[in-house]
Amino acid sequence: MSTPSAISGTARNIRNELGEVKREEARLQAELAGVASWWKGSAGTALTDSYRSQTRNEINRLYSDIETLQTGLERLAAEVQRADEQRRIEARQKALKLEQQRNAKK
Repeated sequence: MSTPSAISGTARNIRNELGEVKREEARLQAELAGVASWWKGSAGTALTDSYRSQTRNEINRLYSDIETLQTGLERLAAEVQRADEQRRIEARQKALKLEQQRNAKK
């Protein structure tokens, strides 16, 4: 079973990778703007229009999916932490009860 810190670490790594993807996408946009500045005509317009409509939507969907994954992992880490704490509490209560039973027999 994974620990809450391992799960949180994975969520953090995903967040960091998302930042890297966004930086790469910004570089791609800059390259595309550069191409659009010299590639005139219908072919150049088609390229930039395609990016702005279809590709941009797909990238936004990817960002959303990655953010959903990260949020889910953060929630999972919190739930595992709560479950671990509940198991510790129950184990302490059981140990205390056994101790009390032993003391009562003396």
